Amino acid sequence: MPPTSKAAAKPAGAPTWMVTFGDLMSLLFSLFVLLFTYSTLDVEKYKALAGSLREAFGSTKSDALIGDLGGPMAIIDLSPEFSDTPGDSSPQRVVIELKPQEPKPEEAAPTPVPPETGVSQIDETDVLKAATQSRERRAEKLEQELSDAVTVDLSGARIDVERKGDRVMIRFPNEIAYPAGSAEITEGFAATLKSLTKILSKTPGKIVIGGHTDNVPIAPGGRYQSNWELSAGRAAAVVHVLLEDKAIVPERVTIQGFGDSRPRVENDTREHRAMNRRVEISILIDQDVKNGEKE
Repeated sequence: MPPTSKAAAKPAGAPTWMVTFGDLMSLLFSLFVLLFTYSTLDVEKYKALAGSLREAFGSTKSDALIGDLGGPMAIIDLSPEFSDTPGDSSPQRVVIELKPQEPKPEEAAPTPVPPETGVSQIDETDVLKAATQSRERRAEKLEQELSDAVTVDLSGARIDVERKGDRVMIRFPNEIAYPAGSAEITEGFAATLKSLTKILSKTPGKIVIGGHTDNVPIAPGGRYQSNWELSAGRAAAVVHVLLEDKAIVPERVTIQGFGDSRPRVENDTREHRAMNRRVEISILIDQDVKNGEKE
């Protein structure tokens, strides 16, 4: 039976709507492939991510937990779609151990030095206190010996023996030590210095001799050009007597010339100027010095 004209008019192949449907399916397939690609956990990328997180979090308190690993951790929750177990709808948790960065050698904190205990500090204080008391006792003994010596040799003279702590000073007025305007020592003063030499040679410590004058200028044409030279010359004359018998080593002795720069009183009267003309011998008690030798 020959085909009818209606069947002969029907076009061959798939209907036209299938073209649009096929394009839509291709796009959907590409979309799901892309989503699947993003959902796949790459081991290398995971390690890179873990390293980035480790550097970013460090050992901060907000994202660090102390777990079974014994150190700080970062916890990341993944969606159930990324689970490796089929049918598991529970969220996946990834735990990354975070190791704090070790400081560089130049940034390493110095090792703290343990503070000294109170016992050692107390012991050191006691030692210093005992040493000071020992020097003061020796200075007190020296003061008494010097006072007795000058009283015997220069009875009635205005000689001062003073002690301040571990320093003993003996002061001789000018009228019994030198003639006016001269640095030549009198015979009586020289005899007294000889007696003091015996005491000072047995007493450890430094010896300082200081010469002083009043404010009256030196007459021109004389041996000394100023009161500075005169005071230093008088101090030097005392040193020569003390070292004459070699009982005292020179390393212990120092001379000082003050001129009229350190008066005891104002230079306004004859009596006051006489008080300012003087020579002073100071002994600084020192436990580490014995007649110039170190213990």
